[in-house]
Amino acid sequence: SLPPVPQPPYTQHTQHNNWRFSQEQLLKRRQDNLRASLARLASTPEQEVTLEDQLDLCSFYEGRLVTLARALKYSDAVLGTAIAFFRRFYLKHSILDHSPATLIFPCLYLSLKAEDNFIPMDQFVTKVKKSLSDGEAILAMEFCLSSSLGFQFAIRHPYRPLYGFFLNAQRHCKDRPILRRIHKEAKARVRTALLTDAPLIYSPSQIALAVLSHTIYQQGTPDLKSKYL
Repeated sequence: SLPPVPQPPYTQHTQHNNWRFSQEQLLKRRQDNLRASLARLASTPEQEVTLEDQLDLCSFYEGRLVTLARALKYSDAVLGTAIAFFRRFYLKHSILDHSPATLIFPCLYLSLKAEDNFIPMDQFVTKVKKSLSDGEAILAMEFCLSSSLGFQFAIRHPYRPLYGFFLNAQRHCKDRPILRRIHKEAKARVRTALLTDAPLIYSPSQIALAVLSHTIYQQGTPDLKSKYL
């Protein structure tokens, strides 16, 4: 018999095995979590929060998380990991269980650890203009967050495959300024994609190739278009 076909390393990663869903599965998880929270709180119809309300509120605080990380000049990897933690958490809980306003700080602090950028809590609360008592609350919430993540902290982002595609593109285009502009624009589109459900549905390389192809379609040379489109 033929030997088994080697599988890409990504297929062995927890992100592939435990955190990839269809759009229907994502919708069902969020609806089920919200219904369970509403039933537990015995909400009346006038008090009920809709799934659209939850998604809008989470989107608002994801924006706050982006603003905070950029103000502190944290890397794309740290920000991307914090967003991934935030979005994964709300596949296990609803906003009625845990407010997104209090979750963004544990997500950001835990992402610093996950991306090997650890700083002591007293320095972190100073940077984000919080008190030491807030730091204690962040640490207390960190365990709940970690447990909800299944203690799976390694996040694969599209930035690395995007850079690989960028290096490959240099074989087909010698105009370095155009390539640098395309890479910069594609990275910006990856940042936007991380604020959607795309990382919960597609692999990092699929996202990277999609944003690069779209950017080349708009800004690329004929040689690049013939290769990637």
